[in-house]
Amino acid sequence: MQHRISSTIISGFLGSGKTTLLNWILNADHGVKVAVIVNEFGQVGIDGSRLKGASQFVELDNGCLCCAINDDLQKTLLQLKKEATFEHLVIETTGIADPLPVAWTLTKPGISEHYTIETILTVVDALNLEQALQTSNEAALQIERADLLALNKIDLATKHLDDIHQHIRTLNAHAPIINTAHGKIDWSYIFNDTHAAKLLEEPKKTHHHTAFEAWTFQSHLLFDEMLLEDLLYGLPEYIYRVKGIVHLDSEMGWADVNTVAGRIDVQQSHTPQPPQESTLVFIGTKLEIEELQSLCQKILLKASH
Repeated sequence: MQHRISSTIISGFLGSGKTTLLNWILNADHGVKVAVIVNEFGQVGIDGSRLKGASQFVELDNGCLCCAINDDLQKTLLQLKKEATFEHLVIETTGIADPLPVAWTLTKPGISEHYTIETILTVVDALNLEQALQTSNEAALQIERADLLALNKIDLATKHLDDIHQHIRTLNAHAPIINTAHGKIDWSYIFNDTHAAKLLEEPKKTHHHTAFEAWTFQSHLLFDEMLLEDLLYGLPEYIYRVKGIVHLDSEMGWADVNTVAGRIDVQQSHTPQPPQESTLVFIGTKLEIEELQSLCQKILLKASH
């Protein structure tokens, strides 16, 4: 099985700031080769002179790729994977769309072999939240579906941020909320934890400091498959992401683990050379290391009996 590209779906109501966030991703020097599927090229500030012939793919100066959605997202995804090399995929949904159908597309046979869903990120307009919710049912769905919420335009908000957070929590009680202005959020919220871990170690080039901490658990012992599932489904609220490769006491053997804000993906690993020991990386805020250590050890103790 080939390496799958991690994907971020960006959702948000009309005028929330999705395009601003996309431009931030496409034009910054973050060192990750990103492919972005957008609805219209013009919205992300690409000069029309850069559109060569009938090609729907444009490579930017920093190595990022931009691709316009055609009528068939599935076809676009396959064509993009065939024609280009990149490390992370970002898909923008329209301002009046439920992001779930896009997520479903990424799980279809023929597509799921190439892509995996990392995060559904919804941009929320702090200034016009109530108006958006009154205007369209999709505005509420976009918040409900999210694994991560970017509360944008906080510099313009007229209500207290705590009140806005409470309003959001009536629709989505669990997704982390990032306060931001002008769509500028830390890269570790966008990219998978391999890139995030690298970015956490590097000196920050902007004043936006990451809220994430990382802790790694490793062991030579087998993991009890059922107890691992119990752990992943019952993670403490401060954990946002778990990723790694573990040796299970089942027919699956070595397995790739990827959990993002409640979405769990455990699949048999096809790594040619398995590692010497199992590794799980936990990423979140204000990590309780002793609790995480205890949770992991309980799995190993029972698995080794």
